[in-house]
Amino acid sequence: MYSYQSAAAKRGGVSNGKKKRELRRGFSEATLRFTKVQARKQSIIKRLHQGVGQLIKRAKIDVYHGLGRLLGPSIFSPMAGSVSVEYEDGKENDLLTSKNVIIATGSRPRPIAGLAVDGDRILTSDEALELPECPASILIVGGGVIGVEWASMFADFGAEVTIAEFADRLISMEDKDVSAALEKNLKRRGVKI
Repeated sequence: MYSYQSAAAKRGGVSNGKKKRELRRGFSEATLRFTKVQARKQSIIKRLHQGVGQLIKRAKIDVYHGLGRLLGPSIFSPMAGSVSVEYEDGKENDLLTSKNVIIATGSRPRPIAGLAVDGDRILTSDEALELPECPASILIVGGGVIGVEWASMFADFGAEVTIAEFADRLISMEDKDVSAALEKNLKRRGVKI
């Protein structure tokens, strides 16, 4: 979960997340054009989606767009592991049988009790992906892999970043030395933990 104040609001109206920063290789300032970042993200998503579509077509894989239900052995299912595909338009279900089934349902951000997502000031990573401008400051609740990745990116973009983590260290499922090195790196880059 992320809570942020827009860069424009924090700087009194300057638009699209522009922020001056000192860079190492002789530049005195750089300007982040967040709309360009978002446009590039969208073009990459589109290209990858089209590429996967072409691979599926070339491999002659059938794609079913509907609600899939994995069935156990019954009079309706010729074998355990069959898949019933239900369609929104009321079209008759398809019953698919296969030797192997891959379940790839994607993921969803986990809600946190007491933090109601409003899509404006309290966001999940889904809403953060669609931000129109880089926030001037952001609080990231959770120091796992995804939270740390977001913190690193926003710090690189010039936002003031704070990570709130319940565990005694970041990425607590990983090696302690890696966690310590990561925390040291983030703090050196101005991230508050």
